[in-house]
Amino acid sequence: MPRQRLNRVLGALSITLMPLLQEASAMAIFRVSDFGAVPDGATDSGPAVARALEAATRAAGPAAVVFDRPGTYRVSSAPHDTFLRLEGMKNTTVDGRGSLFLLHPRLNVLDVSGSRNIQIRNFKVDYAPLPLREAFVVGADPRGRWIDVRVLDEFEPPPADPAPVPKPRFPFFGMLWRPTDGTWIEAGHYFIEQIVRSDSPDPRRFRVYAAPRSYARAGKVQPGSDRFTLPVRGLAHCGDARLQVRHSRDVRFENVDIWCSPYFSFVVSDNEGALSFRNVNIRPKPGTRRLTSSWRDGFHVKDNRAEMLWEDCKLAGLQDDAFNISSMTWRVENVKAPDKIVIRQVFPASRMKEMRPGDVLVAYSVPQGRILGRARIVQATNPPIAGGRLVKEIRLETALPGLDRETCVWDEALCNPRNTIRNCSVVGTSRLRCPVLIENCRIQGLLWFYGDTIEGPLPRNVIVRNCLLTKGKGNPRLLLATGSDFRTRGGRRYPMQAADYRNFTFEENRAEGGDLDFRNWTGLRLIRNTVRQGRLMLHNVKELEVRDLRIDGRAVTDAAELTATPGASQRP
Repeated sequence: MPRQRLNRVLGALSITLMPLLQEASAMAIFRVSDFGAVPDGATDSGPAVARALEAATRAAGPAAVVFDRPGTYRVSSAPHDTFLRLEGMKNTTVDGRGSLFLLHPRLNVLDVSGSRNIQIRNFKVDYAPLPLREAFVVGADPRGRWIDVRVLDEFEPPPADPAPVPKPRFPFFGMLWRPTDGTWIEAGHYFIEQIVRSDSPDPRRFRVYAAPRSYARAGKVQPGSDRFTLPVRGLAHCGDARLQVRHSRDVRFENVDIWCSPYFSFVVSDNEGALSFRNVNIRPKPGTRRLTSSWRDGFHVKDNRAEMLWEDCKLAGLQDDAFNISSMTWRVENVKAPDKIVIRQVFPASRMKEMRPGDVLVAYSVPQGRILGRARIVQATNPPIAGGRLVKEIRLETALPGLDRETCVWDEALCNPRNTIRNCSVVGTSRLRCPVLIENCRIQGLLWFYGDTIEGPLPRNVIVRNCLLTKGKGNPRLLLATGSDFRTRGGRRYPMQAADYRNFTFEENRAEGGDLDFRNWTGLRLIRNTVRQGRLMLHNVKELEVRDLRIDGRAVTDAAELTATPGASQRP
C-alpha cells in the first residue's frame, strides 16, 4: 500500500477509534473476583456479584461489571431474588466473558429497570436443580385420564405429589412431543392434576393424571414414540420472568444463551429508545436430550415505544410462543363526554401504562367489527383504582363517535411501533400484533397475526421477506395465519366485518408443507413467492397485488388467477 494512502487509512482509523479509546479509558471496571465471586461451580457468587453491581452504581461515569475469571458461577441466593439487578443505572456494561451462570430455579437472572444505555453480553444461563425432567410416554389410560412416563436415565427422578394439589397460582402443565420428519414437534400441552409413582417397580416410571382441560389429550398420546417434558412441582411455572427489561432506554444484549427458563424467558415492557438482541438464543442445552428450554414465551414484548431488533437469534424448545409482540387492550368503561372517556385495562396486569399528551388513541367496536376512529390524547390521568382495576381518564383532542362499553382502545405509541426480526431461526409459534419486518429467517412453526379483546392492536405494516416457512410447532397444518377473536363483555364472539389489518408484504419467501391463510387485510402484496405442498387462502382481502407466485410449480401472475389455481382459494 502506498505510504500516502496508508497514512490516510491510519488517520481515519484513529478518528474512528479515538472516542472509543477515550470512553474505555474513562470507564470504571469492577471485576467480580475482587468482590468474592468464584467460578468453581459450587461457591454461591450471588452476594459477591450484587456487591460489584452496587459499587458500579456509585461510579461517576461509565462502568463495567466484568466476570474476569470465566467459568461456572453458581447462584444460590441474590437480593430481591434477582442475580443481575440494574435499577436506575446508566452507561453500564455487564460482560460475562463467556461464563455460565447456574441459578437456583427460584431466582431470576436479570432485571433492568429505569435504566439507560445498558449493555449485557457474553454469558450462558442454566438452572440447578433442573425444573424439568424429560421422559418417554410408556402407557396411557383414557378412561383413567392418565399417562405413564419413564424419566430418561440422564435425569434424576422427580419427587411425586403426595396428594392432589389445589389449583396453583400459575398453570401447571407438561409438554407432549411427537417425532415428525426427523425432529420433535410439539403434540400439545398436558395440564396436570397430580404426579404419582406408577404401579411399576421401575423407580423412573410415573403416572401423570390430567387436569380437566387435558382429559381428551390423555387418549391421543402414542406410547412408545411420544416424548414428555415433566415439570417439577415448586420449581417449574413459578416466579417472574427470568430476564426483564422495563421502563428503560437504549439496552443492548449480545451473545447470550438461555438453556433453561422455569417461566417466561424475556419480558420487555414500557421501554424507549433502541433495544437490540444480537445472537441471543433460547434453546435446550446442546449435547443433552432436553427438548424444553422455556416454560412460557421466549420474548414477551408489551407496550414499548422503543425500536427493537432481534438479529442472528435461535429459538427452540419453548412451551409457549417464541415471540409475543403485542400491547395491552383497554375497554371503554364510561363515556363522560364525546371527547372525555374512562378506560379500563382488560388484562389485570399490575402496572399502569403511561399514556402521554400527543399519543394517538385508536377505538375499535367489537360488535361492528371495525375501527371507529383515531384521536390525539390531550390529557391522561389515573383516577383512584376501584376494585383493583387499572383505569384511566382520557381527554381527547377531537370527539370519537360511537364509543360504548363494547369498544376496545389502544395507544398507538405504546404498540411496539418498530420491530425487526432478521437472520433468525425460530422453531415455535410467534404471536405478532404489531408492525414487524421478518427478514432472512427460517421459521419452523406458525406465524400468527392476530387480534383479540385482551391483546392488541390490529396487525398492520408487516413485511415477511426472503424467509423459509415450514411446518412445525403450533399447528399441524398452518404456516401463517391471521384471524380475530373479539368478544363482548358477556363473552359473545364477533368476527371482523371490515378488512382492518393493513399493509402486508409477503415477498420472496418459500412455504413448504403447510397452508398460508390471509384474512381481513387491506393492501396485501404477494411478490415472488413459492408454495409447495400447501394451500394459499385469502378471505376478506382488499387491494390485493400478486406477482410471480408459484403454487406447486404452477405460475400465478395476478389475483384473478387465484380462483382457478389448484391449491389456492379466494373468498370475499
